[in-house]
Amino acid sequence: MKKSRHSEDEILTLLDEARRGIPVESICATAHISERTFYRWKKRLDGVTPNGLDRVVKLEREIARLKRQLSMRDRVDPASLSKDPRRTAPSRPDIGGPFVGANGDRSQGARTGRFSHIRAGR
Repeated sequence: MKKSRHSEDEILTLLDEARRGIPVESICATAHISERTFYRWKKRLDGVTPNGLDRVVKLEREIARLKRQLSMRDRVDPASLSKDPRRTAPSRPDIGGPFVGANGDRSQGARTGRFSHIRAGR
């Protein structure tokens, strides 16, 4: 995420000005931000005290770290799959050849599942 030009304390000051009744349009004009940015900040930090701000920042960093760890854990190395004996598929002689239907016709394609009836008639 892009780093903000405004510090968290400045953002809290702008939100506090809005709470005191200063129009949002004038706050946004003086801070050189869009109203959308202001309302995004308000959604994220409205009601947060300066002491609570440190906790919010710390929690956001922790969430980002955990998301990175989770994404790294979910990545699968194809080479490691072939080395793990539990992950290898059992050999089945009936898989791989053409499908022989009930009336003896041979066809390629879906044998089971949602589209098996379409291919079996060919």
